[in-house]
Amino acid sequence: MAFYNSLLLESGILEKLAKYNFTIERLTAEKQELEGLLRLRTRATLEKGQAQEATRQRNQKLEELEDYCGILKAVVIIALADRPQLMESLGILVRS
Repeated sequence: MAFYNSLLLESGILEKLAKYNFTIERLTAEKQELEGLLRLRTRATLEKGQAQEATRQRNQKLEELEDYCGILKAVVIIALADRPQLMESLGILVRS
């Protein structure tokens, strides 16, 4: 950005660059394209961070659910210790 700003402020440099088809309009357009790319990069970085945070939160909730299911399974095993067929219907394998 500073490069284009410097070029656009120096009339002597602009005159020399005009020989090579680098006009004020072309330099301004290139500067605007660069600004657009920088905005896109900033947005992509922000969205990447948001996606990582969403993944972290999802993983945390899955771990909490897994812990809860483990506790629930332990309660079911204790509560249905004398009803092995009912435990098997819940997906808890019981040795006979």
